[in-house]
Amino acid sequence: MVVGQPEAKSTLHEAIAVLFDENGFEYGDAALKNGAGFNGELHGRALCAVEETNLANYKEAYIRIKFWVTSPRMQITYKGKTSFTTDNYTHWILSTQSIRSIPIEPGDTRIVLWEMTPYEGVDIPKDKPLTELQKEAPFFMRQPCGLDLSGVCGRHTLPVLMTKEKAHAMKAVEAEKQFPGLEGDALKAAEAIFKVDKPRGPGSATELCEALGNWDGEANRKDIKRRANTLGRYLKKVQSFLGKQGVTLKIKRGRQPYTVYETPADNEQDTADAVRPTCSDLETGQPTASPATVAPMVDLADPSTPLDTFSEM
Repeated sequence: MVVGQPEAKSTLHEAIAVLFDENGFEYGDAALKNGAGFNGELHGRALCAVEETNLANYKEAYIRIKFWVTSPRMQITYKGKTSFTTDNYTHWILSTQSIRSIPIEPGDTRIVLWEMTPYEGVDIPKDKPLTELQKEAPFFMRQPCGLDLSGVCGRHTLPVLMTKEKAHAMKAVEAEKQFPGLEGDALKAAEAIFKVDKPRGPGSATELCEALGNWDGEANRKDIKRRANTLGRYLKKVQSFLGKQGVTLKIKRGRQPYTVYETPADNEQDTADAVRPTCSDLETGQPTASPATVAPMVDLADPSTPLDTFSEM
């Protein structure tokens, strides 16, 4: 869950936790990041909340949460005690202010990602709705406890929905794999230049920005000049990354400094060099092979052929 307002990041899981007894809820950050694998606090918990863990920076945490979301059993490890395996009741809510802290792989069927709509009304003190919810908890829980779940198989009792936020997150992961080492606007610029129709240019940063469309997602908020200035700051940085993907971004001095085209393969360049016309071609108008590409005609069966001819070959 992506939350724009820091103060609202905890509201959802705190509200749901009101419906449980004191043993039903736990924070899962420590268990996800613990280097020794201690996770005793998750034993028997139904809801686990994650607030301070950037899964993009903690590979082990990402691996653990993927396993705990889907596995019907989980290993519990208390410090100083023997590990054991038990039923996995955990369900997870991760709230963050940055969509890039949730690296969703393409084809993911575990995570539902969405961004909360900013609340524009009068601020409500958090304790007020939580107090009211606590009063209603017994009546609220009667409804879900009465649901017939006999036909549900596996851990995923709810469908994994595809949202526009999830699609964007998966796209970001693909781009980061294609251009490792880039992030933010630099990554967006490299991705857009890689996909734009080529060849393009020479042209200015503004012309290139217009050709890339809404490459930065800011077309509705910023004018073209500001966005072109942002793009221009990153073009030198992304140049080498694009080159590794077969795209040449040529930068030179002048009013139209930028040109983008597909980098020709080595064999294509060799072929182009081999058929490049010589001076005699231009004078006669007839194509003639370059002397360097003409092999001497030698009759190997003729005993009168000088020996030094073979050394020239």
